[in-house]
Amino acid sequence: MSSQTYNLRERPSKVVKPPRLPRKKRVYRLKNGTISLLHTPPNLLKATQHNANLPLLKLPPELRNKIYGYVLDNVEVEIGSWRKSRIIDQASGKHIPARHSPLLLPSICRQVHNETAGLVYERCVFSFSSKPTLIAWYDDKIGKSFQLNAIRTIKTGHYFFGNGFEYEAGMFSELFPNLTTLIIAKCRILRKATRKIAKRAMRKERTGFAFSLRPQKRGLAN
Repeated sequence: MSSQTYNLRERPSKVVKPPRLPRKKRVYRLKNGTISLLHTPPNLLKATQHNANLPLLKLPPELRNKIYGYVLDNVEVEIGSWRKSRIIDQASGKHIPARHSPLLLPSICRQVHNETAGLVYERCVFSFSSKPTLIAWYDDKIGKSFQLNAIRTIKTGHYFFGNGFEYEAGMFSELFPNLTTLIIAKCRILRKATRKIAKRAMRKERTGFAFSLRPQKRGLAN
């Protein structure tokens, strides 16, 4: 007598997945991360023709740049963790809702993207809650060198300078080669330490960029 047993429970029939359709290439990117305007994918021809008639794109480039400047000036991007950030209007200190974020400017169309993708990083202030947050954010941007090279202003707290100002300033200079201004938030509890950092940081020839102190605001938790 055979000792083999059989499972009499009904087995679900095997689901046959349909073959994956080839993805339509939406845009062509250059090595530095910007979008190429030389090649227009067939599925974007209609949208490209429509966007060419946008009132904004009919203005002279000089006027468009002024408009972009009005939108991006006094904007602070607070990065609390790798995928958590918020946008602050520096003039009023108020939070800007994500749907009204100036960072959405490059997503209007390909031409506006090419005109503003670097400008967003050049005009906005990028504020980091901690050193690990900055490093993680930087690692995510390595393939987009035009963004990192465009950054001019960074804001941090005094706690970035545990290893000495010259060491940390060298790190900022290496990560962001075109950095012009480093803002350090003042801490009332550690006034003496903050003043010491300020005294050493004022020697611009050692760092290659300007330095300023600002009152510390309640930032995002890492």
